[in-house]
Amino acid sequence: MLQGVKVLSFTHYLQGPSAAQILADLGADVVKVESTKGAYERSWSGCNTYKNGVSVFFLLGNRNQRAIAVDLKSGEGKQIIYRLVKEYDVILENFRPGVMEKLGLGYETLKKINPRLIYCSCSGYGSSGPKVKKPGQDLLIQSMSGIAALTGNGENPPTPIGTAAVDQHGAVLAALGIVSAVYDREKTGNGHRIEASLLGAALDLQLESLAYYMNGGQFTARPTTGLATRLHQSPYGVYRTADGYVTLSLVPVEQMRELFTPGCL
Repeated sequence: MLQGVKVLSFTHYLQGPSAAQILADLGADVVKVESTKGAYERSWSGCNTYKNGVSVFFLLGNRNQRAIAVDLKSGEGKQIIYRLVKEYDVILENFRPGVMEKLGLGYETLKKINPRLIYCSCSGYGSSGPKVKKPGQDLLIQSMSGIAALTGNGENPPTPIGTAAVDQHGAVLAALGIVSAVYDREKTGNGHRIEASLLGAALDLQLESLAYYMNGGQFTARPTTGLATRLHQSPYGVYRTADGYVTLSLVPVEQMRELFTPGCL
């Protein structure tokens, strides 16, 4: 679907590479711009997992992409990027806010080279605000945004959800913004500046809970009985049985009576 769309990806860790991977999976021609030492994720992997000597962490977020190594701090490296920008459609980056500008690769600079450029920045908190210089990582955002508190059970401390859902959702929102900008450019000819933040992604993941809370909803402490959330009434949860666990969603009480009463089915 995105055949013919050319993307330069200045990304690392998970949010940015995952966004680039979504575009690549949709058919875009994505080139990952790495440092001369190689991307960080090439030399690190969760659980110390490597496949044929290659980091699984790198593999899971950089599918269907090519790569070039460029020293972005050198004049020669900048000139390489400036030449490429003339023929590329999208810039995707997830450096700390301000880093690309210091490198001479910010949106205001590159759009002079290519006015039709779509420029997407992924960050922890956006490009402005009181936390713009703070570290923006999945675990930190889960705690700051309230996700960890929702996952806690009322007796234990706030509990992370156990996977990098904020990173991944931030990547999806970034890719969605880019695809929308590509569609709009086909109609108007205009480039766009796009931002996707982890904090914004974390708040979006809590649309239901935040809507209830801001409209007078009262959260309950999650007991240790298995209730799944602080938002829903029982029996919505996962419960221990004699030989394992049973998961019950929004099941009517009458249906539960039939299910759990011997001889009723």
